[in-house]
Amino acid sequence: MFDKFFFDLKNKQFDSRSTNFVIYSLLTIFTIVVFSSAWICDDAYHAFIMAQNLIDGNGFVYNVGYRVNASTCPFFTLLTALVNLVIRDMYLTGVILGTFFSSLTFFLLLKNICKSNFENCILLVCMLSSYSFMSFTTSGLENSALFFLVSIIAIIYFKNSDKSLKTLFYLSLLTALVLGTRMDNILIVMPMLLHSLLETKGSIAKKIGFCLLGFLPFFIWIIFSTWYYGFPFPNTAYAKLNTGFPITEYLYRGLDYIWRSLVCDLVIFATFITLIIVLLLKKDHKILISSMGVFLYVLYVIYIGGDFMAGRHLTVIYLLSLIIIFYALRFQMSKSSLSCFIGITLLFGLYNSYSPMMNELLYTQYNHCHIQTSMEDEKKAFYKFNVYRYIYNKIFFKKDLNILYYGSDNLYPSNKDHVYSNGDKMVLLRKFIFGRNAYFIKRKYHNIITVDMIGLSDELLSRLPAYKNKWRVGHMVRIVPKGYLNTLLTGQNRLYDKKISKYYDYLNKIVSGDLFDIERLKVIFLFNLSFYNKLLPSEYESDEFIGNPDLQDPELSCFTLDLKY
Repeated sequence: MFDKFFFDLKNKQFDSRSTNFVIYSLLTIFTIVVFSSAWICDDAYHAFIMAQNLIDGNGFVYNVGYRVNASTCPFFTLLTALVNLVIRDMYLTGVILGTFFSSLTFFLLLKNICKSNFENCILLVCMLSSYSFMSFTTSGLENSALFFLVSIIAIIYFKNSDKSLKTLFYLSLLTALVLGTRMDNILIVMPMLLHSLLETKGSIAKKIGFCLLGFLPFFIWIIFSTWYYGFPFPNTAYAKLNTGFPITEYLYRGLDYIWRSLVCDLVIFATFITLIIVLLLKKDHKILISSMGVFLYVLYVIYIGGDFMAGRHLTVIYLLSLIIIFYALRFQMSKSSLSCFIGITLLFGLYNSYSPMMNELLYTQYNHCHIQTSMEDEKKAFYKFNVYRYIYNKIFFKKDLNILYYGSDNLYPSNKDHVYSNGDKMVLLRKFIFGRNAYFIKRKYHNIITVDMIGLSDELLSRLPAYKNKWRVGHMVRIVPKGYLNTLLTGQNRLYDKKISKYYDYLNKIVSGDLFDIERLKVIFLFNLSFYNKLLPSEYESDEFIGNPDLQDPELSCFTLDLKY
C-alpha cells in the first residue's frame, strides 16, 4: 500500500539511473542547505522543557508539580523526548528532527509529483527560494513534521484511484497525527479527508468505522489529556484566545499578518496567485477540494489575529499549494503553463533579497526581513551560529553556544526579574520569559516555578482576562492576582480576591490533585462546561501590578539567582 503511493518504483520515469542520480543529488543539496542554515526558535524551548521533564521522570509537564500542557504540538514534543534519549542534546535533537522531516518530505515529492528531471530541479528552486519555508524547515517547532504529514496525505489523495476502505483508514490515521501535532492544521487536510470519505466504496457505517479507527491515536490523546491535565486543549490555546479582546482587533491583525508575511516572502505570494489561476483554468474536483484547505487556513489565521512569527503559519499551505500546482501541471496543464510558473517563481526568488537564494549557503551573514509591527523575524533574532560551529565547540571545548552567544544579560534573570523563595521552592516571575531562559534555569534549579505574565504555562493566568493596552499577538499580558506568588511558594491558597481564590481551589484540584480522585473528575467535567467562569472578573479595573509585581506580596523578598555555568 505505502510502496504504491510513496515509492512508485514501477513508474518508468524513475527506472533510469540518470534520473535517480539527479533525485539523490538534489536531495543532498536540499539537505545540506537545510542543515547548514538550521536554527532553533526560542519558543521551541518551552516544548523542550516538557520533553526534558518527561525524560527526567517529572511527568509531561512544564512546572514540576503542576500538570499543565504548555505545548501546542504534543505528538512532536513526545517524539522530541524520545529522540533526545539517544542524542542527549535538545538543540541538536531539534535540528536533526527538522532536517530529517524536511528532507524526507522533499524526497517524497521528488518521487511522486515530478515527472522529469527538469521538474525535479524546479521543485528544488521553489523550496529554496521561499524565505519563510526555509526558515521553518528546522526551528525546533512542529512545521517540519507537518510538512511530512500533509505531503503524504496530499500524495495519497491525488494518486488514490481504488477508493478502498484501506486507503480511507490511512488518510484518517495521518489526519489524526496532524491533529496531535498541531490541532488547527486539521483545516488544511479535512477537505481531502471528507471528499475521500464520500468517494470511498462501501456502506456509510463501514466508512465511518474505518475513519474512527484511524482517529484512534488522537482520541486516546484527548482522553489522556482531559484526565491528566484536566482539559482537552493545550494551555496555550486558553492563553491566546481567552483574552476578552474584540474580534475586530484580531481580524485587523490577522489581515496585517497575511499581508506583511507575503511582502517578506514574494515566492509564497506568487505561488498563491498561481494557485488561483490554476483554479480558474482547470475545473478539476481534486484541485478545487484540496485548495479549500489552503483558503480555509488563511481565513483561520486571519480570525486568530495571525502570529508574531512572520510567515510561520503560511509554510504548510505554501507546500500544499506547490503540490496542487505540480499535480495540475503534471496531469492537467501544458508545458507553457509550467514555463510561466517557473519564470514567475524565479523572478520573485531572485528579486526578493530575503530569499535563501540570495544568502550565503552557511548563512554566516543572515539576510533578514525588517518588520516594523508586532510581528518579528524570529530567525534574525535567534540565528547566531550555524550547527557546524555548535558541534565543534560542543566536542572540543565543551561549550554550549546558546549560553555564550545570548549572553548572561539575556539568558539569565536580571534586575528585571523577580525571584522569590521560601527555602523549599523558588518562583521566577517575568513579564515575558524567553524559552532559553526557562530551559537553562530549570536545568540548574529543578524546583523553580517559572511564571510568565502571558500565562502560556500557567493554569490560572491563562484563564484571566488579558490587559487591554498595547498588545502583541501571542503575548497577551495578564495582571498577576495579589497573593498568587505566595500561593505557589507555600502550596496554600493565599489569594486576596475571594472569587479568584475560590476559582483557584477548583483549578488547583485539577492540576495538582490525585489523578484518580472521583471529586477531581467531577470538577474537570464542570470546568470544561465553563461552570466556574462566573467566578472570574470580566476585565481588570487597575493596572497597579503591571511591571511591579513586588507590590503583590510585600512579605516576600526578591533576590537574584546565580546561574553561571
